[in-house]
Amino acid sequence: MRWSRVNAILLILLLSQIRGRGGLSNRWLSKPTGLILVAAIVFAASSSIAYALLGVVPEPEIAYLRALSLQLLSSVPLIVLSFVVLYGIFFVIGDNAQYASSEMVNYMPISSSEYVLASSFSTVLSYCYVVTGVLGVSLALALRFGLIGAWAVSSLLAAFCSVMGGFASEIIKSIVNRVSSTFSKRGGRAAILSRAVLIVFVLALSQVFFNPGILFRVLESIAPRIQELWFVPLVWPSIVVAEASAGDFASAAFFSAVTLLFGGALMLSAVAVRSRYWVPVPVTIRISHSGHGEPGKGSGLKTGFGSLLFTQAELAVISKDIRSLARRKEMVRFWSIPIIMMMPLFLTMGSMDRYEVYGYAGMFSLMGTGIFGLFLSAMSIGQEGKALWRIFASPIGPESYFKAKAILPLSLSLVLSLVFSGVFSLVFNFGPNAAASLLVLSTAMACISVSVGLYFGSIYPELSEKPRGSYISGTGILLSMLVLGVAGLISASPVISYIFMGVGYGLFPSLAVSLASGLIISFIFFTLSKRQFQKFFAELPA
Repeated sequence: MRWSRVNAILLILLLSQIRGRGGLSNRWLSKPTGLILVAAIVFAASSSIAYALLGVVPEPEIAYLRALSLQLLSSVPLIVLSFVVLYGIFFVIGDNAQYASSEMVNYMPISSSEYVLASSFSTVLSYCYVVTGVLGVSLALALRFGLIGAWAVSSLLAAFCSVMGGFASEIIKSIVNRVSSTFSKRGGRAAILSRAVLIVFVLALSQVFFNPGILFRVLESIAPRIQELWFVPLVWPSIVVAEASAGDFASAAFFSAVTLLFGGALMLSAVAVRSRYWVPVPVTIRISHSGHGEPGKGSGLKTGFGSLLFTQAELAVISKDIRSLARRKEMVRFWSIPIIMMMPLFLTMGSMDRYEVYGYAGMFSLMGTGIFGLFLSAMSIGQEGKALWRIFASPIGPESYFKAKAILPLSLSLVLSLVFSGVFSLVFNFGPNAAASLLVLSTAMACISVSVGLYFGSIYPELSEKPRGSYISGTGILLSMLVLGVAGLISASPVISYIFMGVGYGLFPSLAVSLASGLIISFIFFTLSKRQFQKFFAELPA
């Protein structure tokens, strides 16, 4: 292994990830030094703000934090590990840049170990501001309660755990990439569906094991007796901090050694998986008779009930979007959003009382429905890329195109709202009032999210072909999420006011007002989206 090659690959991957995000090619943020500077600023800001907040906390809460400060510092390495894996999986896997990079290196004179090291370090450096943010908050705790020595040990282990998180991300990405290419080789609709299900399963399972919310719950229960879990490799760094702070340096040295061995085992596993799945599976092309291209054939949507509601041009766009959602790896990841939203609640419900379950069920349901509908609709135009000119050249007008782009995310979001409310109501044995409230609020959120996503997706589409396509600009996604949060809060405020403040004339009148508010907001944004589509067709993008 040659470190010069590792450094070169690291720089290439890092620059590809930074500049693939768009809009930064001529700025200082497009360089790795810019990332390091941002991480330093985040560290200074987080530590300063946290220390200032600790200075105004009342004495009873300070006493409680003082008792937990060492346990919190010992948990920092595990928190950093979970965040690195979460970011590495959720924001990197499924992106074209990673798959393109992993395939291009097959033609370069490098080894699998060199690529794994470079890719892992690039993942860590891309999101190093998360690590420095956590370290900044922990530094404030250490300064406030005189635990600088424990913080130093915790910080060193956190840096090492961030690299371990990069290795874990590489293992998961290699497995998902292999699953995708294997099922692509088999071909057929069953293979496409199986590939999508397996990718969603791997993503959801990864989120469960490294989800910060779940880890916080687990740490809250095991932190006082963390030494009892000495057989779990993920808690070894925490045991090192606890034992070093207690003065048991022999035990701390032992667990430090086994932590290093575990990190080395993760690296070797990542290299082994990359070596085994180094060469992509060749795709098999099968030619068979199909009804595509014949009038009335090729899609079940073009016959039966669908032909009564949509024109043939609209059905063609809807069918294309359905196939894209099932076949494109970068779109399949959105299938995992509902599962990722439900699993934390199921795994942590045992420690909640009844009202906490109501609150978390409503939060996860609204967030899951809203995020799913928002991303699906906001990226519906940008996913066309440069091929959008074919839409303009086809016999379809802006109204029909708007209708076709709105129906799929709206239908899926409404189904998801029904699934969320039904599953939560059955599993947690909600009463009729709670179930009705969850269903109404989820339905309103589904309509709002799709309308807001379509509006901002049509204003800020990302049509340029980049190694890492985002389909919507960063400004667009930030504005859409902000507007969605405000609109969702406005829609849910009648129910929230009645439940928590007793303001209103009853539950069902409050639900009616919330649903009406959501539909009115959705109508406004759907109208604005339709006008934007008309403007989009009138002023064709270059």
